[in-house]
Amino acid sequence: MSKYLSEITSKVKVSHYDYDLNKTVEDGDIDIYLPAKCATTGNVASFLETYMNIMSRDPYTTGHEVGLQFSRIHRTLQRSIVGFCIGILCAMGEQEYTDARNETAIQTCRTIKKMHDEDTLLIGQFI
Repeated sequence: MSKYLSEITSKVKVSHYDYDLNKTVEDGDIDIYLPAKCATTGNVASFLETYMNIMSRDPYTTGHEVGLQFSRIHRTLQRSIVGFCIGILCAMGEQEYTDARNETAIQTCRTIKKMHDEDTLLIGQFI
């Protein structure tokens, strides 16, 4: 079994920082199925925004690690995951304006969107 499979769980440990106690306090575990089942696209976007904002590592490295986990545990969902990611990138490429910090990233998204729209991005069916 790969190290990724052994690390994956259906539970998320929830904790918060208690400023009175000056330490992190564990609140318990939640099953990820319930919020995933009920989440709206706005909830998913908000979760990703928060995750990206608080993570301390390089986004590419973290994304690569997530991709490795998906490639080992969700063989039947790989096309859906790729479609989801391409959809995010294409939508981001539709932005009319962006700031200088994001200009190159958004240009990359626009290139991917153009390839998608012109059917030159080979991603398979169901996307």
